[in-house]
Amino acid sequence: QAVAILAKAAWSTWPSMQRRQSGAMCRGGDIGLVSLDSTRPPKAPRLAVQGHVSGHQLSSRIPRTRNCKQSLPTILEEAEEAAISSNCAAIPTAPQGWPSTLTDASSLETDGAAAKAVVTCLKNADRLDRSFILSWLGGKLRALALSEHGSRVVQTAFEVAVGLERPLLIEEMRGSVLPLCESPHGHQVLMRLVETMNVSSLGFLAEEMKGRAASLAKHRFACHVLGSMVMHCSASQLAGLATEVIGEAASLFADPYGNLVVQYLFEYGTQTNRSEILSRLTLDLPRLAISPTASRVVKKALCNSTEAELQSVAMALLQTAEHTSLVDVACSRCGSYILEEIADLGVCRLELRDRLQQEMRRLAKAKYGKRIVKIFDLE
Repeated sequence: QAVAILAKAAWSTWPSMQRRQSGAMCRGGDIGLVSLDSTRPPKAPRLAVQGHVSGHQLSSRIPRTRNCKQSLPTILEEAEEAAISSNCAAIPTAPQGWPSTLTDASSLETDGAAAKAVVTCLKNADRLDRSFILSWLGGKLRALALSEHGSRVVQTAFEVAVGLERPLLIEEMRGSVLPLCESPHGHQVLMRLVETMNVSSLGFLAEEMKGRAASLAKHRFACHVLGSMVMHCSASQLAGLATEVIGEAASLFADPYGNLVVQYLFEYGTQTNRSEILSRLTLDLPRLAISPTASRVVKKALCNSTEAELQSVAMALLQTAEHTSLVDVACSRCGSYILEEIADLGVCRLELRDRLQQEMRRLAKAKYGKRIVKIFDLE
């Protein structure tokens, strides 16, 4: 860490650096020297950074190039890697506001006050303090994520982590995706992970869920994790899970949690996902339209479909030959709102009006049928 700080200082002052040697002191360790070897004018100088942090010797050397400025950022990367691999990130004193009685990270699972204090320290920490806290939490994140108070600490850790700290945090979540998904607190950690980490690092989530997507979609907590993944993961990462969910769409439409995942897929998924969901939706559209749960998927489809897709939805209602007819849809609470949405969109309005006109007597006697009479100007 000390080497990284010195390298940053060298970067910002490089144009005016004329001295052959300079030194600096840094919290957590002593900086050695920065030497500028310019004995060979035709070639760019060689910059060497040496540091001594918490008893560890760190050094970084840059080869001669024509533009030393462009090479300096590599010092930061090498110094951070060396500090983390050597466990040099720890600092001798705890951050300001750190609870004096807090010695074991496991106690955060049950100690709400201590967890709140650690969250505050993480949010207000500078780079060195943050490294100290994340190092102190290391190895305990998985257990903390499953507890009420500890999960808040882990979520905050994902929010504030930067650079090389991120993959270290993610590594602790590997192998625990399924139990975290089904945990009332762990699923919130996974959602925060998906929202804050780089997309390229999220592939392991789908790998560990493989073969379980449909059952997870029906789980009261896991469905929210799947929803976050649909919004943030790449199409290639989600391809397998999307196939599993759509394959069980018929049972998910009316499921109180599964319908949420289908809605996310329809809104944020690929065009192929939408087409496949819509084809399954229109197979039994009248029955789904009157269902309090499944009708939510129908509404989502109406709000996120193309003109051609809207036409297919309207025709599915007109051409129904099932026990649930168009007038049954019109006389139901949920179905009447679906027809109102279609009327507002102007899709097959005349065709629907003519069909409904034939059932005017029944519509006039039904509570929600009367709404349809007004919406379609029936006589």
